[in-house]
Amino acid sequence: QKKVDAVVFHEPILKYYVAHSQPGEVKTVGTIFEKQNYAFVLPVNSPHREAINQALFHLIEIGRDDVLYQKGFG
Repeated sequence: QKKVDAVVFHEPILKYYVAHSQPGEVKTVGTIFEKQNYAFVLPVNSPHREAINQALFHLIEIGRDDVLYQKGFG
């Protein structure tokens, strides 16, 4: 049986994995080594760019940008 004691990876991906694993199977510990930013990618001249930007600005303005994190990474 193969086992792993520790993994260092992107925090949001690890938290998603923990949230979708069996209870007690894995956990995150410690602190973040380096904060990373994420982005949305759209086609050039996307008609959705302005609406997405406005929605993002609004969430940041009202202090609810954590909603994106939770929806994206669980």
